[in-house]
Amino acid sequence: DEAYQDAWLPSVKKWRRLESLTIHCELGSSMEFLGSTSDPPKKLQKLKVTSGRFVSVPQWIKRLEHLSFLQLTICKLAAGELKILRDLPKLKGLVLGLEFIPREEIVFESEGFNELMEFSMECPVPWLTFRQGAMPKLECLQLKLCSGPEARQESVPSGTCNLQSTTELALCYNQKWCNNCSSVKMTVEAVKKEVGKHLNPIDLI
Repeated sequence: DEAYQDAWLPSVKKWRRLESLTIHCELGSSMEFLGSTSDPPKKLQKLKVTSGRFVSVPQWIKRLEHLSFLQLTICKLAAGELKILRDLPKLKGLVLGLEFIPREEIVFESEGFNELMEFSMECPVPWLTFRQGAMPKLECLQLKLCSGPEARQESVPSGTCNLQSTTELALCYNQKWCNNCSSVKMTVEAVKKEVGKHLNPIDLI
């Protein structure tokens, strides 16, 4: 609704001391109008957008240096956009929804995410790779799966054994609807093998 959007943007500029913001909207609502938020509240520590989605990671998020929790859903992940999230210096919790099937692996290197302790991702095919030294403080990893197209054999999570501080790994999916889904089956089996190789005992849920 353009009237609400026009009222919203001038208000944002006045919220100098705002520390927490949660936006509830209708399923699939576009949040692109927030892209014109050139001067977001710099003291924001928690930003949560439920149901709404962004085309990609908003560039203005990189200016939120105090952000410790972030939840958002995106429709694509362009080259370099992961760096915006990776470089947030105080980020401890990240809930990331991907409304697309990755065509190549999403790689988490040893740089960045230095304070991240909880990471949740919702994706039909979570083709994630964690390199040695990635997310050094991550304690809990949650992958939310759903039935999707048949996945390639290699498009499964890998390198979770490199997450040195992880003690809990949760795989969430609807057993009734996803019981025969090949991508879910492959993901579950791949994660089980990775957990078996981890040096620390991990609760697999």
